[in-house]
Amino acid sequence: MKIGDFANIFDVSISTIRYYIKNGVLVPSRKESNQFEFSDRDVEEMRIILTLKDLFFSIDEIKHYLKVM
Repeated sequence: MKIGDFANIFDVSISTIRYYIKNGVLVPSRKESNQFEFSDRDVEEMRIILTLKDLFFSIDEIKHYLKVM
């Protein structure tokens, strides 16, 4: 799925998605022709990211959590 559809699922801006990608928190499954493609795995990771964010985890803490998962 494309970045706009992905952002709509979570009711966040495309800028938010790009911020998570830039900071290495969210790593899309693949990138084709300068466009990110998001998989079901990415959807699950985004759910975890937003849950941890709601629990006041920092970006670095979220990134660490996802790496050890």
